[in-house]
Amino acid sequence: MLKSNFLLALRALIRNKFYTVLNVTGLVAGLCTGVFILLWVQDERSFDRFHTDAERIARVNCHFDQEGATMNWSTTPFPLAIYAQETAPGVEQSLRFSPRNSNFLVETDGQVFVEKSLAFTDPEFFTFFNFPLTQGDASNPFPDAQSVVLTERLAQKYFSTANPVGKTLKIGDVQRTVTGVVRNFPENSTLRADLLLPTKRMSANFRPNDYWKSLETNWGDHNCQTFLRLHPDADRSAIARQLTDLHYRNNSFLQASGGKMTYSLQPLPTLHFTGADGKDTRSRTVNMLFWIAMTIIIVAAINYVNWSTARAAQKAPEVGLRKVLGAGRLHLFRQFFAESALTVGAALLLTLPLLWFLLPLYNQLTGKSIEPGWDHAGVLLGAAGLMWAVAGLYPALSLSAMPVMQVARTHTSTGGGLPGLRRALVVFQFVISIGLIASALVVRQQLRYISEMRLGYDKENVLVCNMGEMEKHYDAVRAELLGQPGVRSVEAATGSLLQGLSSTGDTDWEGKAPDKQFVTEVLMVSPGFREMMHLEMAQGEWFSGTPADSVHFMLNETAVKTTGLTDPIGKRFKLWQREGTIIGVVRDFHVGSVREKIPPVVISPPQNGMVPYTLFVKTTARDAQACVAAVESQWKKFNPRFPFEYQFLDETFDKLHREEARLGNLLDAFALVAVLLCVLGLLGLAAFTAERRTKEIGIRKVLGASVGSIAGMLTRDFLKLVSLALLLAAPVAWWAMNRWLSDFAYRIAIGWQVFALAGIIAVVVAFLTVSSQAIKAAVANPVKSLRNE
Repeated sequence: MLKSNFLLALRALIRNKFYTVLNVTGLVAGLCTGVFILLWVQDERSFDRFHTDAERIARVNCHFDQEGATMNWSTTPFPLAIYAQETAPGVEQSLRFSPRNSNFLVETDGQVFVEKSLAFTDPEFFTFFNFPLTQGDASNPFPDAQSVVLTERLAQKYFSTANPVGKTLKIGDVQRTVTGVVRNFPENSTLRADLLLPTKRMSANFRPNDYWKSLETNWGDHNCQTFLRLHPDADRSAIARQLTDLHYRNNSFLQASGGKMTYSLQPLPTLHFTGADGKDTRSRTVNMLFWIAMTIIIVAAINYVNWSTARAAQKAPEVGLRKVLGAGRLHLFRQFFAESALTVGAALLLTLPLLWFLLPLYNQLTGKSIEPGWDHAGVLLGAAGLMWAVAGLYPALSLSAMPVMQVARTHTSTGGGLPGLRRALVVFQFVISIGLIASALVVRQQLRYISEMRLGYDKENVLVCNMGEMEKHYDAVRAELLGQPGVRSVEAATGSLLQGLSSTGDTDWEGKAPDKQFVTEVLMVSPGFREMMHLEMAQGEWFSGTPADSVHFMLNETAVKTTGLTDPIGKRFKLWQREGTIIGVVRDFHVGSVREKIPPVVISPPQNGMVPYTLFVKTTARDAQACVAAVESQWKKFNPRFPFEYQFLDETFDKLHREEARLGNLLDAFALVAVLLCVLGLLGLAAFTAERRTKEIGIRKVLGASVGSIAGMLTRDFLKLVSLALLLAAPVAWWAMNRWLSDFAYRIAIGWQVFALAGIIAVVVAFLTVSSQAIKAAVANPVKSLRNE
């Protein structure tokens, strides 16, 4: 019986080649696109969930409140972890993790390597998290402060197949012993490092100061991430309050300054999606793309439903004959369901090689590194199953349930137009298409707004690199570079403007209220930095480059507002242990991503003759390569053992907003696929509608109807449905894009023009698709359509 059903279904598909090709093409496009999106969603949702009791692990975040604004950090003071475990009820275990993402020299057996990913952590790291040691003792991975644990990748790189445990490495200037090898960190882990060192090494490296005599008593510097494993019934809010009270009791400086600081606990599985500020920057996108995948799969299946129900009249003789001969509803259901199974199965077989072929391009587009594997088979089969259920269930039920008398009437009817179900499905398809087109347009507008917005400085053609040993020879390096063609100016600062600055709450100023806390970003610069970067002055003067600058400060406009100073020029200001005077106010400029509001910034010259460690070199687009070569020459002269690494500010700016750019590319692709599916659906329905109304068209032509009027008659119904879809899609797309834009501190306003353009695109596509079939039917010879009457 099953074989008979599939043979009959196969013959039906071969007999109707045009509709079969349209069906399979649409299903392949929908299935391939849907699976790619679901693979991305699966990868995103898997982050950090492979740890045992992941839901019970939380990171401690810190929040400073000042003048209605909040500074949020994912780092905490070093002693917090120990105190939390000893004093906070509900905390089972605590752990510190302090990554260092900069270049480190590693030497072994006469070979020198440069590594970037190093972290300090507690010995419990390998039992706290699911990062298993393949060699070494997980209960005692760091026997002493000179221990180091490597990933399998580095163990293979340094020692090939030899056992690395017991071997020695020189990291920087310190000789260390390999005491363990950890499995490579998964791609879906937010915690990553290739070299793991004990936190007792951090303690040994600490330099006491006037406030803190040891790292274990240092409650002022936020230098590590703190993770807590909680009891299943622990009250996270109560623990956060206890940690806040603990901090205040141990930080007399914070008590004296009247600072407002609180802690919060963030579940481990949310770290990939939510920042320390609590803003959900990714899960909205993930959820949105999940539902886009579902709808694209359903839209592709809807085409099959539309064509199957539209062609019910052609199946009527077969259904009627089988019912007269005694076929039951179940028998007919199995036959029509088998037909859909064959169609979806053919689409699945064609999708497999297409997925394999397009996977490298997909990874490049999304920034993922997904490889084909059995763990992804469930996504593919689940998507195909959903498509089969949607595509096969309703047509099989509706066709098998047709009464014999209705079959006879259907067979004799010439009918026209679109019944209610098919109208609804066409509207649904275009709601999705118009929504995706509008969303893609909004994302593109926001990206253009970001790229063109005023940053407060000139980011074009500025090369930035760390100086390393060049810092000790800055004046000579600067003079040498300024003599090179293509180099316009050379300055120095403490960090790139786009990758954050150091921050502090150790400030004081004239008129400061005793209970006022002020946390600010600190930027130290060389005298010519303002002219080079085109920073604008709001009040006062820039540094003069004389020794008098050692007691001079400048604030940006946000810092002035936060401190409450009404006439800041000439007022006393203190940064750390340095007393001085405010000589100028700089207009606000962006620091880091434009997703965030501009923070308070204090600008000063370097202290104690120190040279800032980041080199800024201004060039032109034409001379960029010559400039790179000149800086590289100086780098190799003073840092011969390290690779030369640099960046241009404009390229770094683009990288900061790469996620938005990728989302824009994905939405463009999805909108194109959705429109393609609508075109295929309309093409099939328009061809069938024209076929069903062949005799009506012939009669109208004999009676004098023009080609234009007949084409308009056949096109009108479809265009009405597209217009209705626009009215339904606009508010939904506006709501979704407003939620997405809420993550940006600076954003566009969504105008009606976006939806007008999306609607025009949809109407034009629909008109061209339907009119092609309508004109073909209208110009046909009426004699051929009426000769059998």
